[in-house]
Amino acid sequence: MDMERGFEEVPHTADIALRVWGQDLPELFANAARGMAWLMVDPSTVNPTVEVPLELRAYDAESLLVTWLGELLYLNERDGLVFT
Repeated sequence: MDMERGFEEVPHTADIALRVWGQDLPELFANAARGMAWLMVDPSTVNPTVEVPLELRAYDAESLLVTWLGELLYLNERDGLVFT
């Protein structure tokens, strides 16, 4: 397990799965975004140039994480953005 990276790929029967961790909720969300980006592209080829403010709501932290990743995926599909 690579503790510094904040995520690792884990076996899954149907798709790809990641185990994600962080010392607090913001770090967990950032590591989840990095993990999803890692699945989509080689992160070393991404040049961070755009900051996109988002305001999302959900009834608990788990739902907010799902909403967060869904929004990042939507922005990737719509605008070609990859969030690292």
